[in-house]
Amino acid sequence: MYDLLNKAKAGFESTFYSTNGQHHTYASFAPGRVNLIGEHTDYNQGFVLPCDLEFGTVIYGVGKIVSSSEEDSGKIRVASENRKNGIHLFEANFEMSPGEIHWVNYIKGVIFEYLADLPPKKSFTIDIYIASSVPIGAGLSSSASLTVSIATFLEALLEGNGIEISNDIKTKPRRCRAAEHKFVGTPCGIMDQFVSALAPSKHAILLDCLSETFEPVPLDDPLLAILIADSRVTHSLAERSNQYPVRVSQCESAAKILGVESLRNATEKDIERIDDPIIKSRARHVITENERCIKFADALKAKNYVEAGKAMFQSHSSLRDDYEVSVPELDCLVDIASSVDGVFGSRLTGAGFGGCTVSLVKADKVEDLTSKLKSGYKERYGIEPNIFVTKAG
Repeated sequence: MYDLLNKAKAGFESTFYSTNGQHHTYASFAPGRVNLIGEHTDYNQGFVLPCDLEFGTVIYGVGKIVSSSEEDSGKIRVASENRKNGIHLFEANFEMSPGEIHWVNYIKGVIFEYLADLPPKKSFTIDIYIASSVPIGAGLSSSASLTVSIATFLEALLEGNGIEISNDIKTKPRRCRAAEHKFVGTPCGIMDQFVSALAPSKHAILLDCLSETFEPVPLDDPLLAILIADSRVTHSLAERSNQYPVRVSQCESAAKILGVESLRNATEKDIERIDDPIIKSRARHVITENERCIKFADALKAKNYVEAGKAMFQSHSSLRDDYEVSVPELDCLVDIASSVDGVFGSRLTGAGFGGCTVSLVKADKVEDLTSKLKSGYKERYGIEPNIFVTKAG
């Protein structure tokens, strides 16, 4: 994280101005995440089991809270290491709306959610630089890492000016989710923002997306590694893939047919009451994925990695066949991983339609798995996957 902080500070000073103790600077960090199991269950009020990653997003900058009558009132300037397209300027007020620059809308959305915390006739004035080590479009929640980091920056700015912020720990992730809904157009659940903001160190969390309560699940076994393979097939929930909102709608249709508020309240037996084969398949995935999530958490707590791995492979099959969000590249990576000794389980992670797979593997078999993933994938697709070996952040 400190290397990323230094990078963000250097980027700020080369893009904007040198601080040199003349300005009140703030810095924030929020991690990316990998979802170990529980996919497409969050917006169905189900269970998920993600963990933070060791890489994330740092925001470094200068912020002020000024009178609305001042010349620079509401002026927000943003630049990013990962987006080599200069400084983006917008005005923060209650009339603000999404703009043409997609990634800037995440920032706009979060700032909009925090405007109500300002005293009357006061405004934000902010210059920030963003540096991130989370791969964009890989299913590791670069968006939540960005929004939670922005929210953390704003909360520090508010508190630094003597303004109280909410003492409800759920406020931050809820506001970040609202930012994606309103300014990005992604009908996402609460998982990504929740885990980035609240997951304890060295743990995954079993998150109940209905009650928004969670149970920490230890993930600190030195004999176990988490390996993420990036297929290099990128996705965008809001722009390049229109299938995500389609899946949301199909699940809502299934719940309506079954007469329940959400598929969280349905059982496997209920599935037979759905006639439409596509809607039935979507419901079957969500209902069985919730069951797998609970079994996976119990297996992890017992350090029964064989059973945990079985649930991961079953999850991938369900995502491929019932939910139809996998792609051949992801299937290839899972197939290769399943043939490697020491791999307990593997599955696509994230929304699908590209992105990454996640594997639980014995720590001493990481090198072997990495080699076979790279060679096997290159033989099939002509490129090597990007490999990240990590542990719970």
